[in-house]
Amino acid sequence: MNQHYSPEEKVKILEEGEKAGVSVAEVCRRYQIPTTTYFTWRKEAREAIKAHFKEEEAEPKVRKESSMKKRKNHTKKKSSKSLTFTEEGHLSAPEPEDKRFPG
Repeated sequence: MNQHYSPEEKVKILEEGEKAGVSVAEVCRRYQIPTTTYFTWRKEAREAIKAHFKEEEAEPKVRKESSMKKRKNHTKKKSSKSLTFTEEGHLSAPEPEDKRFPG
């Protein structure tokens, strides 16, 4: 039978074929699909799962690098706002904004 199955239906069929006591041939007969189709779907599903986990493993590294860049940029922005050079070429920090203790 040349029926098109949705991804959800394929997953359901694959799950049925993985149950203990149920043969793949029996599941394939029930859904009228060749066993080669079942095994192709299973192979594709396993490859997709592997790819997902590889992406997931790489993702934290990317997030970590991105987070470090953001922190570095924030530090640069913060320090460029808080430090200035005087006319004599010396570094000067701005006065604190909290002036509870006037000088």
